[in-house]
Amino acid sequence: MKLCVEQEKAFFTYDKVGNRTYARNENCISTYSYNNRNWLTDETRTIEGRAYSFHYAYNSVGDILENHYPSGYKAYYEVDTLHRVKKIKYSKPSETI
Repeated sequence: MKLCVEQEKAFFTYDKVGNRTYARNENCISTYSYNNRNWLTDETRTIEGRAYSFHYAYNSVGDILENHYPSGYKAYYEVDTLHRVKKIKYSKPSETI
């Protein structure tokens, strides 16, 4: 399987505030979605015709709280009062935390 990587021959599009919304190179097409605060919430990478979706969730100040992977695994982040990641918990596709 080929990977999505930044390359010289890549093509990008951006929205009116400068968020990357689309990326394409010879190996991959990626699309990106953002919330009203311009924080990345969803990313889909299509490689060799197969789509892989990622989802990101944040708290009210922009600290990442969750990352959902295409495999179904999820990462849950615990942050301290200085907005540093203190702990990461992972769940398998059939588990919830």
